[in-house]
Amino acid sequence: MAIRPATPAHLPVLLLGGSSGPLAVARELHAHGVPVHLSLQAGRPEMSTKSAAATHPFPSRDGAPEVWRRLLLGDDRVLQRAVVFPCDDDAVEFVAGAHAELRRHHLLDRTSPEHLDAFLDKGKTAALAAGTGVRLPRTWPLDADADEVFQHAPPAVLLKPIHSHRFQREFGKGGQKLFIAHDRAEFEAARARLRGADVDAIVTEIIPGPDSLSTTYYAYRPRSGESLFEFTKQVLRRFPKNQGPGTLHVTTIDEEINRASRTLLDAVGFAGYANIEFKRDERDGLPTLIEVNPRFTASQELLTRAGIPAAWIVYRSLMAADRGEEPERSAPLVPYRTGLKLWDPVRDLRALGELRGLGETSVLSWIRSLAGDRVLPLFRWSDPRPSVSKLRGRIQR
Repeated sequence: MAIRPATPAHLPVLLLGGSSGPLAVARELHAHGVPVHLSLQAGRPEMSTKSAAATHPFPSRDGAPEVWRRLLLGDDRVLQRAVVFPCDDDAVEFVAGAHAELRRHHLLDRTSPEHLDAFLDKGKTAALAAGTGVRLPRTWPLDADADEVFQHAPPAVLLKPIHSHRFQREFGKGGQKLFIAHDRAEFEAARARLRGADVDAIVTEIIPGPDSLSTTYYAYRPRSGESLFEFTKQVLRRFPKNQGPGTLHVTTIDEEINRASRTLLDAVGFAGYANIEFKRDERDGLPTLIEVNPRFTASQELLTRAGIPAAWIVYRSLMAADRGEEPERSAPLVPYRTGLKLWDPVRDLRALGELRGLGETSVLSWIRSLAGDRVLPLFRWSDPRPSVSKLRGRIQR
């Protein structure tokens, strides 16, 4: 698909929440002359980017919806009309809940509020995906009998929050996304912690195998059944192992994951921006659905640097639709570079320490895994301030 040059007039964009993802989006859109507003948590280093026309910090994650409502829907709102992109789960929840009101004043992506809500909720995601032909992990409700669970899912299970962002508020320091239980005692302790914090969860089997069996699919669909781009990346490491954010990723072309993702999106009639994570089961090599995110993610820099101008593709498609033009067709898909790595050096050093302690890697193997071209989540020579701001914060702490 040819990328046309920017037109003289652009609607501004407001990016809600997130971390490195909205920074990559802001840089990409700024390069095309689009005014970008950032609304991230106060103190985030990404807010110092030169690519932002304005920043609108919120004091805490709990306070974000109030700030966003004032920005977008208040009588004295700063933005009379803007393209609104959620960049984390709190923002998706806000957009889904205020969808009809937001659409009266602003331009939203094509994802329906029903799909936004369903893909926020792990239980609803599983229900929506059931019967589509996509493989799902075995699941149990949080109040399931522990002995029965471990009888069918040894040697350990995951207690996954229904809403990841609510878990993050209570337990997410250090990147933890879920609880792992290896026996009944750990299971009961984790369940008690979740109930004590009023965080709902489901219990799922662990898909066996290393983190490197995880692959993520990205696509943008202006209408159900058609994509303007498709992209896959493989996770090479996480920290913490099996439950934290990826610390090293590499771009791939994975046709099996592409097919599974298309099957799911076609079956549910999805339109909009999709991010789908699968993990291959080491017992048979088949991919199992882990989660779906209908938004930009923290790995957005990798798409941009590999040659997929995802944010610009989405923005242009929405602007064309706003002018009454027909959505672009899906062929040909945008080509991209494979073998490019996204590396978070600080967290990856912590991953090295964890994996060495478990006897699963060595310093030499870790160094070898970094071979090839790499990009960083924050740093660019053309816009160094976010990285400098993050480094300054680490030194001060």
